[in-house]
This record gives sequence, C-alpha cells and structure tokens, in this order.
Amino acid sequence: MPSLARCFEQRETQNALKISRLQQHFRYFWQGYCYNQNMLNNRNNSQANQPGVLYRQGDVLIGRIASLPVGAQRRIGATLAHGEVTGHSHRIQQSNAVQLWVHGSNLFLEVKEPSATLIHEEHRAIELPQGLYRVWRQREYRPDAYVEVTD
Repeated sequence: MPSLARCFEQRETQNALKISRLQQHFRYFWQGYCYNQNMLNNRNNSQANQPGVLYRQGDVLIGRIASLPVGAQRRIGATLAHGEVTGHSHRIQQSNAVQLWVHGSNLFLEVKEPSATLIHEEHRAIELPQGLYRVWRQREYRPDAYVEVTD
C-alpha cells in the first residue's frame, strides 16, 4: 500500500501536468490573439494567407488550413456557431461569399471572395481573407466530460 506522502506526491505531479497543459493552451491562444492584433494593424501583411493563422471571436477559434480533408461534405448556411443561451450566433455576414464544409464532427469554412466578415452581436467583427479555415468551438473541462462553451 502506498504511503500517504507518495499519494500526495502523485497528486502534485498530476496537478503540475494539468497546469503545464493549461499554460501551453494559454500560450497557443495568446500567440494567436497577438498575431491577430498585428494583422489588424497591418492588413496588407502577406502572412494572413499562410496556413496556421488563427482568429478568435468569443468561444469560436478559426485557423487557416492548406486544404480540406478528403471526404468533406458541403453544408448549407453561413452560421459557424449558434448561441444557445443568448440566441446570438457567430456567422458570416456575406453568406454568398462562403461555403461551409463538415467532415465528421469538424467544421470547415471556405471564403470564396476576397474577404468575408465574421459577425456576432457581442464581439468585434473579424474580416477573413479568402482561403480555407477550420472552425473550433471552445470547450470546458468538467470531471465527467468536455463540454462546448455556450454563449
């Protein structure tokens, strides 16, 4: 039977790993936020067209990708996420400028025009340049499962 000190040591190691993961996620999102701020200040920056560029609007994260996955299916509409609490939604203002795609539970966005505007009633609008993107919903950890954040 492990000693009480050993149990505490194991618990501290587990907590340190969780904190380390959280710090990594924070750095990932913070770098994306800072990068987006630089992009807003210099919209002619050619790096906006490179895979890996991130945009965040509330609980929605959008990342530039090089190509759609094989087998992706078209989806009708221009809404990226519905607000279940407020009724507001993250959506593209110019619905004819985009095409949504799904592959399994993953959502993808294709901006077909030179740009499209992501809007939401509680957030600043984001202009997305032409290209392909993957869309993630923020999730929160609960002891029984990961749950998508609702706004």
